[in-house]
Amino acid sequence: MTAANTPTNTAARAETRLAIIADDPDFFSSVARLLGDNGYDVITFTSPLAFRQSSSGNPPDVLVVALGEHASDRLGLLEQLENHEPRPVVVMISRHGDIASSVRAMRAGAVDVLEESCDDDALLAAVARAADRAHTIREIARQEAIIRARWETLTPREREVSNFVIEGHLNKQIAAALGTTEKTVKVHRARAMAKMQAHSIVELLRMLDRLGADR
Repeated sequence: MTAANTPTNTAARAETRLAIIADDPDFFSSVARLLGDNGYDVITFTSPLAFRQSSSGNPPDVLVVALGEHASDRLGLLEQLENHEPRPVVVMISRHGDIASSVRAMRAGAVDVLEESCDDDALLAAVARAADRAHTIREIARQEAIIRARWETLTPREREVSNFVIEGHLNKQIAAALGTTEKTVKVHRARAMAKMQAHSIVELLRMLDRLGADR
């Protein structure tokens, strides 16, 4: 790795939990030092097992993995992370330019696969992209949690009315479907809109789309 003078927003980078898995001590310390010097909060592991034991309850946002001599173990870890939520964003570093391993890594979700010979700027750029993606994932999850919490405050009938509303049904049609009056539907609709903090039907539709079928 060569020296780099890449500008960085240290405060923003420090918010990113970043882990490194590598078994070569020199390479291990070089990458950890580089990322730490550029404002990242770095923790290090020598094996996928150590990573799993330490990070099961609080996984990192970004994971930098060097394939090294144990490529199969590390690629297996990536494939296991596919079912993990939230899933770390992975940058893979290949020492041997193994095309098959690189393809497998990308299929398992690595956002970048670099060669060990890459310079510091290339690594920092890849990690920055991963950090940006991790930030986006966190923000989406945060917003969905807020919407979910609001949705849970609605009564069953308010949820029914909301689902009819976003499907484009008129109050009169909803009342007929539910066996109630149009006035009652208007009350449920107004309460649902207020609880969801939706200022329009379009906004309510976007919120409920984010919840998907799980509503």
